[in-house]
Amino acid sequence: MQDFLYSHFGQGLLGNSWERWAASASITAGILILSLVLRGLLAARLRAIAHKTETKWDDVALLAIDRTSLLFLLALALHFGTHSLDLHPNVEKVREGAFFLFLFFQLGSWITCVLQFFGNAQLNDALERDPARATTLSALILLADIAVWTTMFLLLLANFGVNVSALVAGLGIGGVAVALAVQSILGDLFASLSIVLDKPFVIGDSIHVNGLSGTVEHIGLKTTRIRSVTGEQLIFSNSDLLKGVVKNFKRMERRRVTFAFGLIYETSPALLQKARALVKEAVERQKNATFDRCHLATLAASSLDFEVVYWVGSSDYNDYVNTHHEILVSLVEIFGKAGLEFAYPHQVSLQKTANAPHAHA
Repeated sequence: MQDFLYSHFGQGLLGNSWERWAASASITAGILILSLVLRGLLAARLRAIAHKTETKWDDVALLAIDRTSLLFLLALALHFGTHSLDLHPNVEKVREGAFFLFLFFQLGSWITCVLQFFGNAQLNDALERDPARATTLSALILLADIAVWTTMFLLLLANFGVNVSALVAGLGIGGVAVALAVQSILGDLFASLSIVLDKPFVIGDSIHVNGLSGTVEHIGLKTTRIRSVTGEQLIFSNSDLLKGVVKNFKRMERRRVTFAFGLIYETSPALLQKARALVKEAVERQKNATFDRCHLATLAASSLDFEVVYWVGSSDYNDYVNTHHEILVSLVEIFGKAGLEFAYPHQVSLQKTANAPHAHA
């Protein structure tokens, strides 16, 4: 046994003496320690600078340093620390492959963190100024991340000697089968792109769809989340959402309001004509209301029914209900002064009295 160990390990390992392995290990440890110290010093320096400057580049550099993986630094140290060793070609391939695996992963992490940093900065600004642009940016950030990692994966395969062109062609053929299997998911994905590009609604819009109303909170790749007027969150699949009719109240420049009221049948024709002018007066008292028309519309069973149409110069629902409330209060006040009575269901009892003839015996 001792002869076996001495014959295989007495002179070294994998064709290299123990002295060379010791030197390689020292170099690897030195590179790793040095890189960790440099990462810590640079991060501390950039944090001190970032608080004093308004530029974003130091924030980006700090984020990139924080995203530098310990595994990448270890792979970097091993790659250069073992470079002086005479290794078998197969072992050399494993060493090179492991290094490039961590290298491409680290490059992808750096690029995506930079893209996300600037993308999220633009996204936060757009959420306040232009929600439609925010929806587009969120989709573009995701697509950019997918493109970066796809590129890193293909570069890694090419570095390993894989024919990327043939692989892409094969993926194209296999993609047809995959598309058939996940067509519902792809339908939601393309519907999401349609929402982003066509912008029937954006984050912050108040919409009505399939009998439900609410405010759009999030537009994702598969679903759109809406906060209903009663407080709960409604989740629609994007494809189902676009199949129905979507009412977008946020883009309504003004609101058309129609309401009716009835007067009693005892109202004289002169007062019926005056009622129209009084309704117009009540509407025009409100600053954001525009009178359209008022007509006697129906001779109902127990009332003379009028129909009134006016416009509220705002899409906000609260503005509408406040304006409508003030108009109705004004109508009650004005009609009371003019002697006009609102109709309500009632019954009139008529009694007929006749003198009965006396009977003669």
